[in-house]
Amino acid sequence: VQFSEPINAAQHSTTASIDWPFWIAAVWLGGILAIVFVWLTRYALFQRHLPRIDEPKEAHRQEWSNVCRLAGLRDSIPLWGLAGWGPACGWMKRRIVVFVPTERWSQFTADQRWAILLHEAAHLKRGDLWKSLAVRLLALPQWFNALPWRLVRRFDEAAEWACDEFILRH
Repeated sequence: VQFSEPINAAQHSTTASIDWPFWIAAVWLGGILAIVFVWLTRYALFQRHLPRIDEPKEAHRQEWSNVCRLAGLRDSIPLWGLAGWGPACGWMKRRIVVFVPTERWSQFTADQRWAILLHEAAHLKRGDLWKSLAVRLLALPQWFNALPWRLVRRFDEAAEWACDEFILRH
């Protein structure tokens, strides 16, 4: 059998061609969206299921005010007491707050409370909440790669060490 024109295998392929760049990009973008969805869901669940928020004693609020003044922060950052949670700083209801554990807070000595509050003030002074968010957003495009996420954990660990250093200097 002779053909007058050569057959182009690409034109007469029986299997449909797959647009690989499109599907790779779709999976990559889907991974990013999935991770952002998980982050936002966890944050919403965290806010919804917070334990009881207690108003700290006036003396403890005054300690926080003094620490803010020493660290050069505005003292309008609220101090919240949470049953079974803290110390930490974070974003709650569209503002930054500092959490302390209410059931143990009065058991700490004044020096221990001062060191804890100074550590949290150092996070705020250094902008660690924003930096941590930025590092996570930078790692997000590499969501499938373990190395950037390990570096994110190292970055957070370095921030903790830097805040402890801040305490030693003050």
